[in-house]
Formats: sequence, structure tokens, C-alpha cells
Amino acid sequence: MLLSVAMVVKNEINTLDRTIKSIRGYADEIVIGVDKGSDDGTRELANKLGDKVIDIYLSEELDKKESVTRDDDTWGFSKARNMVLDACKDANYRLTLDGHETVIDPQNVSDVIADAVEKGCDGVEVELLFEPDANGIPRQMIRQGRILAPTVRYNNPLHNVPIVKRLMFSKEFKIEHRKQDQAAESREDRDEQRSDSTINGLLKDIERDPKNTRSWFYLGNAYRGDERWQEAIGAYDHYLTISQCVEERMYARVNMGVCYDNVGNLASAREQYARALDEFPGMVEVYCSLGELACRQGMFVEAQLWLEACIEMPVPDRMLFVNPRAYLVDRYDRLSLVYGNLGRYGDAIEMAGKALESVRDSRIENNVKVWRKALGRK
Repeated sequence: MLLSVAMVVKNEINTLDRTIKSIRGYADEIVIGVDKGSDDGTRELANKLGDKVIDIYLSEELDKKESVTRDDDTWGFSKARNMVLDACKDANYRLTLDGHETVIDPQNVSDVIADAVEKGCDGVEVELLFEPDANGIPRQMIRQGRILAPTVRYNNPLHNVPIVKRLMFSKEFKIEHRKQDQAAESREDRDEQRSDSTINGLLKDIERDPKNTRSWFYLGNAYRGDERWQEAIGAYDHYLTISQCVEERMYARVNMGVCYDNVGNLASAREQYARALDEFPGMVEVYCSLGELACRQGMFVEAQLWLEACIEMPVPDRMLFVNPRAYLVDRYDRLSLVYGNLGRYGDAIEMAGKALESVRDSRIENNVKVWRKALGRK
């Protein structure tokens, strides 16, 4: 099985070498599209590390924005990705990577591709681990189509959502997305471009198809990321009137709750968290949101009920989005704070200990010292 790696990069001098090393021995070629706006030496490094390097015009496309028209569905990030895919040789599959990502378990890629061929799939969805912290806990885990047949293309405005006819999921091949390792100026520039272009593209996409549920959902996410709370609430609210995707609906409600919280409407925040729980019970993120809100309002008995209800729930095996920290740290940490406020210091120490099994956190460690002192322990 032949595998090409298709990369879109801009100002990735800090991370490009690590990314390529993580997959080099398992790919037949590395094709790198370097943005013409890159100015930190990335192009020179790509020439040394890649098998084929081409120019892409990502910054130019995003700055223009008028290229988003009813007759042009591929521009910006999607257009750049498709240019690099077209530059790949006739491989069985292409792996799309960013220049600040690292492949985990690359030795499994051949088996994953063989499985996709046997099942007649033109795409493989893998786990993407976002921004692992110093303890190795990702900020979020999502599933994303990254191993693609030659016929697959990306489409505006969701530049990380390829148009796949038959998709399979594999846990045998993961990717770490470590944007925090980029140079700060480059990261901020890319984030600003992505935010502006994503919102603009999503609005155009909604203009073409007002019932496009994914565009409404991601528009809410984009507004929330920009802290445009009221606009995010409006987008999520409209999404909920047209979508039947249970899991996305749950996250739309949780995200709406966060937005309401940030504008000081705690009653509406609580309502959205509760409705998320009604529609999709069993997700620790929702219990943590309800428990944290109650705790901040001084309602510690209620907070205890919410947090105790989720204390033994397992991390979901197959979900679109998962916040691992909620399962490994947050539920235990928040319950320990509740117990501490209720004077149940022994229980508080026990829960804090469970949180500390996954992280080293001086705040939690200091809490334990305070509670042990309250119990007369050393």
C-alpha cells in the first residue's frame, strides 16, 4: 500500500522537523505546500525535508475573501489542501497533516489502510488529540477524516472536513495537534486568519444552504472562539431548530450555556446544561458544567449531587468530541472543592488524590495540605 503525506504549512520552523520525523519511515513521499506568506525559513527547511515542495497561496486567499462566491466552493484552506493532494503521486491513500502535528503509532498505518481497502472505504477517521498539556492530557479529542483515497477533496468552508462517501473509524492511528509549540506570532496570525475566514465562509455557505446544520454548528463554535457570545447563542439556537444529530445538539447546548454564563445570564446557562443532560445523558462534561455552576453560586449540596452522579462514568469510546480532562481531573477536583466547602475534608482529600493521579497541580496539592491540617494530620 502506498501512502503520500500531504501537508499545508506556514511559519512552522519550530515544529516541521518533528512532524516529518513522526511519519517519515512509514510514508512513500512527503509533499509539502508552503504558503507564499511564510517568512521564517520554513520554505528552506521544507526543501530539505520534503520529497516535493509546492507553493500555495493560503494567506492571499484568506485576505481576498471575495473568492467565496456561489460559484466557488473551494478557496482558502480547502483550496490549499486540494492543491497539495493533487501534487501527490498515485498513492493508495493520502494522509493530511499540519506542520505542528505529530503522528502516534505510525507503524499501524499500513494495517489501517489495508482495512480501509478491504471495507471499500475512501476515508479513515482517526483520533485527533488537541493541545496535550504538560501532563499529556489533551484539551479535547475529536474524530477527523485524515487518511483519504485519491478521489477525496476538501470543500469550503470546513477545511478539515473532507467530502467522503464511505468513512471508517480507527483508534490504531492517532495525531497530536500541538499548535502551542508554534512561534507565538505565527500562531496568533494563523488563528486570526482562520477565525475571520471561517466565519466569512460559513456565512456564505449558510446563504447558499440555510439548512446546512454543520455550518450553523461551526458558526456558533467560531463566534464562541472569538468571544462573540450573543452571536454564538443565536447560531446555536438556530442550529437546534434544524438539527437531529443528538451528540452535536448536546454540545451546542453546553456551548450555549458557556455563552450565557459569560454574559451573566446564569439562569439560561443552567437551562441549557439541563436540557443537554435530558437529550444526551451520560456525558461527564454536562454534569461538570452543572456542578461548577452550582458551586460558583454557593449551592454546594446541589453541586455535590451533580458531581457524585458522574464520578464513575467511563471515558466514551466512540464520540465526535470528548474533553478528557473532564473525566481524568475536573470531576474529581470539583467534587473535592465541594466536599471541602461542606467540611467533608476526608472525602475532599480522597477526590483530590484521584485528580492528582493524572496531573501535577500545585493548587490541588495545596488544597490537600489545607484539608489535612483541618483534620489534624501532617
